[in-house]
Amino acid sequence: MENRGKDRIGVPKDLVGNTDFDAVDLSETGIKLRTDRKITRGKKINLLLNLDGAEVLISGEVMWCTESSSIYETGWTAGLQFVEHAITAQLSIRRYVNARLPTNNMAQTKLKAKK
Repeated sequence: MENRGKDRIGVPKDLVGNTDFDAVDLSETGIKLRTDRKITRGKKINLLLNLDGAEVLISGEVMWCTESSSIYETGWTAGLQFVEHAITAQLSIRRYVNARLPTNNMAQTKLKAKK
């Protein structure tokens, strides 16, 4: 299920304020979630993301949902593509993701080392 064209980052599972979901990873265009139940493909879900203390409301469409095949975890994993969101939400997500990308962290470290 590697269809996203944007870099993604691992995130704390409580990134999503909705109690039905645990966050797995995040990109500018979508989010991977874990849940206890199957979610129908095409379903629209509103999410409240906690991004560095700011709450961002965003809607996503379920693109896929698979049952866990691991003996160590149960439930379902779903991929949502963000839809119908304000430009401020999109910018908040972009800043959050970009600040945590390994390439950005390495570039920031190199800049600090040169000073």
